[in-house]
Amino acid sequence: MTEPITEHLTILQGAVFTFALYLTDTDIDGTVTALDTSAYTAEFTVRQTDYDGAVQLSVTDADYITLGFTPTKVLRNTAYTLGQTRIPDGGPNGFIYKVTTAGTSHAVTIPTYPTTLALTVTDGTVVWTAVANDDTLMNLYIYIPDGVTAPLVDWGKGVYSLNLTDSFGHTERLYQGICRLSREAVS
Repeated sequence: MTEPITEHLTILQGAVFTFALYLTDTDIDGTVTALDTSAYTAEFTVRQTDYDGAVQLSVTDADYITLGFTPTKVLRNTAYTLGQTRIPDGGPNGFIYKVTTAGTSHAVTIPTYPTTLALTVTDGTVVWTAVANDDTLMNLYIYIPDGVTAPLVDWGKGVYSLNLTDSFGHTERLYQGICRLSREAVS
């Protein structure tokens, strides 16, 4: 198990809170790949004072956490409209692709996606264009709406933890740290 990353967060009372992550995994041979979190569950918890303190906020992938790749992977034999973005169905390759000709992806054959910006590939009748490096790719995204943060009480400094559980029930604390609930924006 790896040590959790420590980072300080601020939740502004009555405002939307977002936290986007790109999680990776290292194979036994040292190869680093994007972690496909679609089969995982996640929990983000904020407590008063310390990790034994009263829970002030707790959200999971059942409500305000999105797991899996964003944008999602290309699906076979699926209709795509102009402007939709996806990553290759074989997994991330460093690029995000945008539909520049609407159509339907091939039922079986996975194309060779270009790894140069602006190059295209035809997949069935849909045309994908490499539009961005995948530095905007996420595989865990927390979005807590303002209606959830509004009733929180100003308790100042607390702590948070973000845990990820795999399909075998193994839980790992990915992130932890100080979390400040503020009634006004902090600069």
